[in-house]
Amino acid sequence: MIADDEPNIREGVRQFITRRCPEWQVVGAARDGKEALAMAERFLPDCIMTDITMPHVNGLEFLEKIKEELPDAKLLILSGYDDFEYAVQGMRLGVSDYLLKPLDTELLIQRLDAFAAELTQRQQQWQDRVQQMQQRLHQEQKIRELMWRASAGELASEEMKELQQFCIGSDRYLVALFQGGPEIRQELPALLNQRFEKKLDAYVLNHSVEGMSFIVFSIHQEVTNAAAALLLTRELTAVVVAIRRKWNQTVHFFLGGIKDNIYKLEKSGHEAKEAAEYSFYEMAPPVRTISDVLLTRVTACLEIDPHLTEQVALTVAGGDAEAIAGAVDGVLSWFYPHGVVDAAYIKMAVLDMCLSVLKKRRGQNPITYVEYKACHQEIMEAGTLEELQECFKNLLLLCRAAEEKKNPGQELVSRIDEIMGEHLSDLQFSLDDVAAELYISPNYLRQLFKQASGQTFTEHLTEMRMKEAQRLLDDESLKIYEVAERTGYADSRYFSVCYKKYWHITPTDYRRTLQESG
Repeated sequence: MIADDEPNIREGVRQFITRRCPEWQVVGAARDGKEALAMAERFLPDCIMTDITMPHVNGLEFLEKIKEELPDAKLLILSGYDDFEYAVQGMRLGVSDYLLKPLDTELLIQRLDAFAAELTQRQQQWQDRVQQMQQRLHQEQKIRELMWRASAGELASEEMKELQQFCIGSDRYLVALFQGGPEIRQELPALLNQRFEKKLDAYVLNHSVEGMSFIVFSIHQEVTNAAAALLLTRELTAVVVAIRRKWNQTVHFFLGGIKDNIYKLEKSGHEAKEAAEYSFYEMAPPVRTISDVLLTRVTACLEIDPHLTEQVALTVAGGDAEAIAGAVDGVLSWFYPHGVVDAAYIKMAVLDMCLSVLKKRRGQNPITYVEYKACHQEIMEAGTLEELQECFKNLLLLCRAAEEKKNPGQELVSRIDEIMGEHLSDLQFSLDDVAAELYISPNYLRQLFKQASGQTFTEHLTEMRMKEAQRLLDDESLKIYEVAERTGYADSRYFSVCYKKYWHITPTDYRRTLQESG
């Protein structure tokens, strides 16, 4: 492109280049800097020839602006002034040469030939880089496909040799599974290669296992197993932290064991899957290895608190949906503080608890076999603690819906009697305490208890306290104020009033009748 305010210069240079330099095409000739700027932005020329002194926008201003748009363009100043200051400013702007008017046409041809050779070389280098990138991409795709088939045990011996040739410099391998969102998976190769450059090669395969990305790490020969294990744990944890900061998502890596032969990729893949299935994602650390799993499994499993099972059974018998949800939360929150994170064990414990609840129905299951089997399958397939919570709750709600067709009140009253018996001496004991222990809302419990027993909670508590007081009064070694304290009364005089109201006799008179009859 040519920019000059003198028409004879513009046309003369255009015709000369067209006639003597056929490898160049003149895309435009601008009359001033403003027109030149618009023309350059439109045609994106490889070479720009411009005068210095032009109206509206001078040549130097034009070059300064266009350099930002076309940093690789060759810039050539045509000027009638042999001005050193112009030359200095031009060099600062990246000008390739400075030619004086009238033009030396042979010198112009030399400059254009040199520019053409440089541009041709640059284009060839770019094409070579593109070709290398395409070859590398094709090779990586080939490696990923071979690694996937190797991990599935489907690779023929010749293909295995080909894969080993691709992985020269690496002699050990490890499979990892990545649990995270699809938008993060696209960024995963760059994140991993940035962290493991020159020590491990990470291949994020175009396959997934149960929604998790499949990754193969090849370990360079100079890196020991211990160093590789430490490096993987440290750097993958750093990747998890980086993802959490950028995307506000929690992700996990699950690692199989390091294998000394590419034929053992399948084994490492199974181990990575085992590490992923070991615990629910909510309970998993950022990076879990198969070694962590094996170490944990040598410890004995704890037996779940039988009191929890009893509470769940009572909640099914007399609780509402809110109470059942509370009971489920209570059960599932028991495991982690007790060091139980094995997902398989937690699922089996939940199913065992469900069976215990069903057995308490005196041999008559409140739900059908088909319903139980469907819930059983959902529980076993739960991938997160939240999914398990929902499945567990649905099964209990099914039981509760069936129980509502029967009369569960007597069992509930019996359990409340047990709780009352344990708290008769508690001065502050109330219906709210029972509701909290049974995971039932106080209002619902009050209504259900009245319906089942025909008494209010306070009436029933008073009755139990008075019967216990009479039993204690038979022991003459106890003072009356001690009997009052053991039955929840701080004031012995108020206790005597309540006792007389219930038994129609004072505690003192009752003691006297015992002595007279004795």
